[in-house]
Amino acid sequence: MGDDIAEMLGGFIGLGLMLGVIAFVTFFVGMVVVPIGLTGAGILYYLNNVHLPEKRRREARARTETLYAQARRLSPSMDALERSLIDVGIVDGQLHRIAKELHKQEGLRPPVLPPIGDDQIKLARYQDELERFIKNAHPDHFKEFERQLIWALSEYQTNEDESGSMFRSTRQRSRAEIERMMLRFVNEDDLFKPLVDTINENYRAENEVMPTACKHDDYAWRYLKDTPLLPLANVDEMVGLTDRMYHTYLLGSSGSGKTNLIENIIAHDLRSDEDCCVVVIDSQTQLTDKLAALYIPDTTYITPKYELALNLFDVGYDDMKRLGIEGETLINKTVGLLSFVLEGMMGADFTNPQKTIFQYVIQLVISIKGGNIYTFMDILAENGQEQYADELAKLDTNLKRFFDVDYPSPEYRKTREAIRRRIDSLLLNPTFRRMFAATENKIDMFDELANQKLILIDTNKPMLDKAASAVFGRLFIAMILRASHRRFADGHRMRPVYLFADEAHEYFDASVSDMLEQARKANIGLILAHQSISQAKKSGSNISDALMVNTATKIIWTPFREDASKFAGSMQVKADEILNLPQFTFGMHSRKRGFMPINGVPNALAEFSKRDDQTELRREMEKKYGPSSTDNEGPSGDDPSAPQGGVPPKPKEDGDHDDKAPPDVEVI
Repeated sequence: MGDDIAEMLGGFIGLGLMLGVIAFVTFFVGMVVVPIGLTGAGILYYLNNVHLPEKRRREARARTETLYAQARRLSPSMDALERSLIDVGIVDGQLHRIAKELHKQEGLRPPVLPPIGDDQIKLARYQDELERFIKNAHPDHFKEFERQLIWALSEYQTNEDESGSMFRSTRQRSRAEIERMMLRFVNEDDLFKPLVDTINENYRAENEVMPTACKHDDYAWRYLKDTPLLPLANVDEMVGLTDRMYHTYLLGSSGSGKTNLIENIIAHDLRSDEDCCVVVIDSQTQLTDKLAALYIPDTTYITPKYELALNLFDVGYDDMKRLGIEGETLINKTVGLLSFVLEGMMGADFTNPQKTIFQYVIQLVISIKGGNIYTFMDILAENGQEQYADELAKLDTNLKRFFDVDYPSPEYRKTREAIRRRIDSLLLNPTFRRMFAATENKIDMFDELANQKLILIDTNKPMLDKAASAVFGRLFIAMILRASHRRFADGHRMRPVYLFADEAHEYFDASVSDMLEQARKANIGLILAHQSISQAKKSGSNISDALMVNTATKIIWTPFREDASKFAGSMQVKADEILNLPQFTFGMHSRKRGFMPINGVPNALAEFSKRDDQTELRREMEKKYGPSSTDNEGPSGDDPSAPQGGVPPKPKEDGDHDDKAPPDVEVI
């Protein structure tokens, strides 16, 4: 029994020890191990879930910034490209936007600033973009890209200072221009690859037909769609005249806005910084009256409304004679120009006898001091040359022989009478008589072209009638061309002159070709305008063919197919393109720009200030160019057939009447 008690006691002791150990372990773990474990677990959690990810983010951010900085160093910024564009004169905002897009497509522009936030996927993708850029970037690549881009875009920078801002042109580029644009970006250096690939796709979609052979009206969109170049398909720009010394031919039907278009050109020339002279010849008075009302310093206004001394035969004959051989050349050219003026009196081309008489009589009249239109009429009278025997004695043998032998012959007598009757019909107009009665010419056109800014020549058809107006205009054209001979020595260095002649068919004839060439050599550019080809044909001037060949710039608006077809060949377009132009929109073709529609700005002269005193200009002109007190219309005032210089009056023939103009000259 004792053993049982001892065994039981031992069991209790063992259990107590076990419980004590358990209690101790429990206490130790609870007080030491658990806190330590929890702390360790917290540390491990922090390291794995907070510290290391943040470290990775910092490392990734640092790597991204390093890659971004490296990428920025490898390729200049778009700002640098824009500066390069501006340095060469490419300043158009649209061209800059195209350059930016091509720069981006080329892969030369570094990606945008690094993404904000902790999205590691976005950051990783961004790093991949940077790495690809760095891997593919080459310093020389950007320079070549920039060079090619500047060359390709330079053609599309509008340069308003090149020829002046006269007209607005809004149009779709032609097929040839679209094709040229595409080819400007094709290269062998693998530049603009995304652009070229898209252009090739569009080309293949059109069955590999180039734009010049495309028959669709939307050709520009078909070939440039999905490219940055599509905005260049249309052009909206200010343009002007080019090659002005090679002359301009303007045809505008009634109601086309022709006068307004001319005003745009004149307004540009008057406000331009260029030191030039503007000459305007107008038979309708609308344009010259408007310009005369403007305050333009250095203006000359020649009009039959003023008392001015004009003598077409006062040409400085004695001065020319003193120049020897050179003077003979000047005399010959002067006689030719005066024949051009007087031919306008005849209303038709000279017959051979008329031409001979005019050329000989002109040489005699210009040699007579104070000789004028009445002197010319005196010599045409029966034996009229005899009163100028002293002057004839000074002329060469051939001239004296003609007046002694041929001039009195019956053949020439009949021709002289026909000429005299025709000039009589003009002298019935008192304004015409007054203008040409002077014994001297106060207007030196060479000095005028050299010193005046604006020269207005009002040929005033309502006041003078058609024939006298044409003679008046021809006179000043001849004076300008005669002055051009004195400008030949300095040629293109002479001050440029821009001559505007509206209703040009009234003044010019088929000889206009030679006149245009002569004017060009003297740095005189002509703008010749009229309403229709049929109008020129009816007048007998036949200038259209000559102007087509001898002018660099053509401008037209017409509803007539004949006129459109005539111009279409020279302008390299179809006649329908001209006929379909809206009213007030002209078609212009120049050697540099090809064909384009243009519009004049309304009221182009409105910006100029007006004269306070409209009579001031008249007083100035009559004081400077008015007749001397000795100038008069002849002894009998308004009677053109009265004796002149002692020559008996021309006997009247049957059918001659003073109250109406005789018929046109008979062909003799």
